[in-house]
Amino acid sequence: MSAAQQQFDDRNYSLPPYTFTLTAGQVVNDILIQTDRDADFFWTVTEAVTTYLPFGFRFQDSSLNYLSDGYVGSFVFGSQFGVGQPYITEPAIYCPAGSSIRLNLIELSGGSNGPNTLIIRGFKRFTH
Repeated sequence: MSAAQQQFDDRNYSLPPYTFTLTAGQVVNDILIQTDRDADFFWTVTEAVTTYLPFGFRFQDSSLNYLSDGYVGSFVFGSQFGVGQPYITEPAIYCPAGSSIRLNLIELSGGSNGPNTLIIRGFKRFTH
């Protein structure tokens, strides 16, 4: 970064929420959640608005690294019938401008499950 360039952060930023409904036992792989092209994104929080039925999720960062060894149960959010506790990612996960986060889902209850919504929050870092 040259002396003339400056960085600033938009600290309260969310990617568009991803809402889904799963059928009994359904597995959905390689859902792409696109980051904006105007600035790098730093992923710090994942939130969920869920039904009472469990589902599993597994994320990959923009470099295709899995963020967990397997599916993580929706119960980590501690929510039933609403918004639970946010899942904090520390340190922040860097996503270059215009990159994608991949999401895999699996339905765990044996019934129709949804609608559920995942929200990815963090901050955008602009360089001018």
